[in-house]
Amino acid sequence: HTSDCVYPAGIYNQSQAIIPHQVFSLDAPPLFMIPGFQIGCVPQNALFQSTLECFYNQSCLDIVISLTGALRTVSTLHFSNSSSRFSPTTTVAVLFDNLMIESWDNTTDFATYFQICAPKTCSYSYVQRFFLIYVITIIASVFSGIRVALYTVSPLFVKVILRSCSKRVSVQKTEERYKPKRNFQDRIWKFLKLIHHKVITLNLFKTTFINVQH
Repeated sequence: HTSDCVYPAGIYNQSQAIIPHQVFSLDAPPLFMIPGFQIGCVPQNALFQSTLECFYNQSCLDIVISLTGALRTVSTLHFSNSSSRFSPTTTVAVLFDNLMIESWDNTTDFATYFQICAPKTCSYSYVQRFFLIYVITIIASVFSGIRVALYTVSPLFVKVILRSCSKRVSVQKTEERYKPKRNFQDRIWKFLKLIHHKVITLNLFKTTFINVQH
C-alpha cells in the first residue's frame, strides 16, 4: 500500500461497516462507475488525477444525484472550444497548475496605476539613439580633457626623462675616468707579483743534470 495507489471511483451498495486500519474488499459489483473520478490511499493524489467530465454530462449528474442524494444544486457545465482552453477530460492537476485561469488579459494603464498607488515620486527610463551632435560633443570633450591632462603632465615627464638621462651620462663618464687608473694599478700589481716570484725562485748556482745509467 503506497500513497500512489489510485483506482476508478464508483458507487456501491455496501451495508457492511468499514473498520479503520483493516483491508476492505468489495465483492458486489458497482451500481455506477463515475467517469473521470478516482479514489486512492491519499485523497489529494486521487483528486489531482481525476477529471470533471461527469459535470459536463447531465445524465451522469442525474445518476449520481439519484444514487447519493447529493449535488442537487449543481448544474451542468457547458463546454465550448471557443470559450475554454481546457477540455472536459483535463485533470484537476492541470487546472491547478494553471490556477484555473483561462487567459491573461494584460492592460497597462499608468494613469490609473499612479492614481491608485499615489507614489511620492515616479521615475522611468527609456532607450534612445544618440544624436550626431551629442556624439561629436562627447568626443570633443574627451579629446579636450586629454589635451589638458597632457599639457599638465608633459613637463613633469620631460623633467623625469632628462634627469634619468643625465644620471646615465654621469655614470658612464665616471666609469671612463676610473678605468685607466684601474688598468695602471693592475699593471703595477702584476709587476710586483712577478718580482716576488723571481726573488723566491732565484738560483745562484747552475743546474747540473746527472744522467745515471745501469
